[in-house]
Amino acid sequence: DALRAYPLGEQAFVRGTYDEALSLYRRAGELDPQFALAWVGQMRTRYAQSDNDEAVKLLRRAQALRQHLPPREALYLDAWAARFDAPAAGPAKWRELARLYPDYAQAQTNAALWLLVSNRFTDALSFAQHAMKLPDATMPVATDAAGRALLGLEQYKQAAVVFDQAFDRGYRSSLRRRMGAEAAGGDFAAASALEKQLRADDRYSYFERISLAVDTARWSDADRYARTALDLVGK
Repeated sequence: DALRAYPLGEQAFVRGTYDEALSLYRRAGELDPQFALAWVGQMRTRYAQSDNDEAVKLLRRAQALRQHLPPREALYLDAWAARFDAPAAGPAKWRELARLYPDYAQAQTNAALWLLVSNRFTDALSFAQHAMKLPDATMPVATDAAGRALLGLEQYKQAAVVFDQAFDRGYRSSLRRRMGAEAAGGDFAAASALEKQLRADDRYSYFERISLAVDTARWSDADRYARTALDLVGK
């Protein structure tokens, strides 16, 4: 039963429906309290929701069950732990895991994501494209990461195509990044059209909304979006 709940949580996580994902991961943990990955899933969800305090608590719960994990998943847990305990070592741990297990899609994807944070776009693109070839529920995330790498490399048209692919595969955050690609390429009309499709309760979308408003000298809109974003994050 736990092994049925966990992959459903993974699918919900990729869709960005974090409350649903958290519920499913919790269910998996309730059905099997020794299932370390169920706690890792909850940790990842809380991290995605910017609740780092709760994420660390869940990480510690998973670490207490590390001995129940096979070697690959134990290294996966260690790489996540580095995010909180030794951030500078995190990217190297993800790259090592990706190289040790080239068929492990989540390692390839996370290596790409942490390389993006370091603005290493060419390296990130390589890992993301490799992950896109692997059958895994997180493939839409890898596709989005490839689009972000292309955006960083200023290949705006190619980035737009890849973001469309990620969105079609269910990764909703790609829509706002698709909007960003249009704005970066100077097509503010296309970016504005995409902005209308964004959900008002998506707090992350306000990065792009504010940026577009500033790019087009709509200062009152930028101020309004910033205030809305602050309300959404409870500041």
